[in-house]
Amino acid sequence: SEHGAAQGLNEEQLATLSALLERRHYPAGTDIYGSDEQVREVLLVTQGTINILGNDSEGEVRRFATLSAGMTLGEVAMLGHRPRLGISRTADDVSAWAISATAWDELRRSDPELLSLLLENMMRIIAFRVEGLRSQLVR
Repeated sequence: SEHGAAQGLNEEQLATLSALLERRHYPAGTDIYGSDEQVREVLLVTQGTINILGNDSEGEVRRFATLSAGMTLGEVAMLGHRPRLGISRTADDVSAWAISATAWDELRRSDPELLSLLLENMMRIIAFRVEGLRSQLVR
C-alpha cells in the first residue's frame, strides 16, 4: 500500500492487486534481468537498490540509472514487448513484489479501472526516472 504504484488505490483495489503479486527477494550482487532479456513481469521494489548497467561506446560497463524502494523495474520492457537494454543488478539486498504478464492481462480483463490507476502511477514513476536521467545528461 505504500509503494508508488499503489498510490490512491482503495482497500478493495489493494486487495485485488495483492492477490496477483508474488513476493521476491534478491541478495546483493544478483543480476535480476540480463541485457537483451525478454521481461514477462513488473517488479514493485519495496526495499534495496538496483543499478541499471550497460556498456558505453568503448565497451566499459557504466551505471546509467539507480532504482530504489517505491520504484518499478521491467515495466518498459514488458509493456513495450522489447528486450531490456541493460543489466539490472542489486547493489544491496532487494525485496519486491512481481506482477506477471499473465496477471497483468487478467487485471486488464477483470478490472480495467484498477489497471488504469496502476498505469498512471507507473507513468509518474517513469517520469521521475526520466527527469533524473535528463539532469545527468544536460548539465
